[in-house]
Formats: sequence, structure tokens, C-alpha cells
Amino acid sequence: MNRIRLWFEYLFLSGVVGLLPASLSAQETADKDISLTYTVPSNLVQGRIYSPNYFPIKGSPFLTESWEAHDFNLQNNEYHNMPVWYDIYADDLILLYQQGQNLLFIRLNRKHVKYFKFSGREFVNITYSRFRDTGLPDGYYEILREGQIGLLAKRKLLVEDNTQDWTSSFFREDRWYLWKDGKMRYLHNKKSLLDAVDEQYRKPVIRFAKKSGIRLKHAGDREWEQMVDFLNTLN
Repeated sequence: MNRIRLWFEYLFLSGVVGLLPASLSAQETADKDISLTYTVPSNLVQGRIYSPNYFPIKGSPFLTESWEAHDFNLQNNEYHNMPVWYDIYADDLILLYQQGQNLLFIRLNRKHVKYFKFSGREFVNITYSRFRDTGLPDGYYEILREGQIGLLAKRKLLVEDNTQDWTSSFFREDRWYLWKDGKMRYLHNKKSLLDAVDEQYRKPVIRFAKKSGIRLKHAGDREWEQMVDFLNTLN
């Protein structure tokens, strides 16, 4: 598995990740020192072949910059230590799969994926989660906090064009959602948070944010997590 990781790190460094082939031959994998030590049940290979072409967009479309072993649930079956990537831009989970003498990149059917875990981080398919009837668009969401008041993040990539040098780059445009009283609320500034909080808690929330040096207009994971942790102490 380490050799797989090293090979895909090489792809990133060489800038050819956007031109991944749909498959690699056994001879090619031998030349690149790739080895697989796992078997894949046939029901996993029901997705489409993954062969993206993000060239010449600069940056990575993936959550992690290495091909690593992670866990996921597909069709209510648990799979552990499988080599997968999460393509944020396409919102797809990609499996490295060996078929005969080829290594294939399989885009797992999102309709069958319940959740997946990356190094302690959990992503859920909103369709199969307790948040399915909250009006959120379909897709994978990361659970940042669970409890009476929860916090979800939608990892999102957009493409920005630079007209001066005619280049394009990926940039992150993540969104955060507060789960409270059976409703989901989009968090993007102080007002959006205060609108979700009971009136008697609004002043304590403002004081906590000020004391903690949190500017909610520019908040990220850490800041929203701090605010949700504080809210859960009030309830």
C-alpha cells in the first residue's frame, strides 16, 4: 500500500494527475512498483470507470494528496482498508481495483455508498443519513460535530479563471450547516448563527465569539466547531 501511495504522490508532483488513465496494465504497474494485497468483492465494481481530465486546471481535486486505505459502507456492507480517493470537485468516491492484469479506477455508485471514513473523518451520503429530510442537496457531507446541535460541512471546489495569464485553478468554497431542532441552517456569518439561536442565548454567543477572537464572516472548520461546542453547553 505504501508503494501505491508513493506512486500517486509522484503523479501529483509531476502534474499529470488530471490525465489519469482508465486503467494500468500489469506490466505498467510492475514498472511503477505498484502492488495490491487485497481482494475486491464483485458488487463493488458496479460503478463507472473513472478517467477525469482536469488538465490544465492547477491544483488538486482530491481531499487527500495520497492514495490511502480507508473504510466505507456500500449496500449496507462494511469494507475496511480499501484504497480510495475522494474527488471533491466531482463529489465521487474512487476505488483502485485490480481486474486481471489491469488496475482500474472505479467511480463508486453514490446511490449505494452510505458513508466513508478518511483518517478519523466521517463523510455521509445525505440520502442515507438522519439529515435526509432537511432540504440539503444530495451528496457527501462531512460530520464535524454530532449532538443535540450538530455541524456538517459540504466540501466544495470551484474553478477560477485568470484572464491575465489564461490559466485556471481550483479553489475551495466549503459550506457549513448547523443542525438544530430538526432543521438545517446554512452558516456564513454572525447573523446566520444568531438567527438559529434562541434569543436568551444570543448575547452569550456574541461574548464567546469576541472573547475567542472568532470572526464569523471568515470562519472555517475550527471556528464553527468552537461555536457549536459552546452552543451545546447552553442546552
